[in-house]
Amino acid sequence: MPGITPVSVETLLEIDRLNYLPDYILRKADLCTMAHGLEMRAPFLDHRFAQAVMGLPRAARFTAPAKKLLAGVLEPLGTDNPLTRSKRGFNPPIDGWLKTDLAARLPELGERLQNVTSGQLSRDGVDAYVAAWMHGEKRLAEQVLQLVVLDESLAQLAALARTDSHE
Repeated sequence: MPGITPVSVETLLEIDRLNYLPDYILRKADLCTMAHGLEMRAPFLDHRFAQAVMGLPRAARFTAPAKKLLAGVLEPLGTDNPLTRSKRGFNPPIDGWLKTDLAARLPELGERLQNVTSGQLSRDGVDAYVAAWMHGEKRLAEQVLQLVVLDESLAQLAALARTDSHE
């Protein structure tokens, strides 16, 4: 296009490294992990590793498939090799939480939510949902957790409203 100066991949990567990575990616990851009491490690950001990769010829740094440079090092991992297995997310143990730490929140959850929402949520509907999860519908665990979180959030709001009205 006329008037647009092409920029090298190296220049774009350097802009990302100096701006997008620290100000967006790492900041957001840090906030998310800290909010859950976790500490994140970013091993590929080790300055010695980054310098070694930056010193490689362009053909070794930009490979197809991506990360081919790491293939030999990761090969001993076999089926745990992140380059050869399909991507997978982190699935928190929601089912376990609901059966242990949060189990005491489940009885009468429907009644509490119906009362605090002035009937917008049905006691019978919420209780049926919880019962379905308890009887083996594992796919409902996340939704049951969301109902528990809603219950707690609304309880805290009600407590704040009571405190404000007494002042």
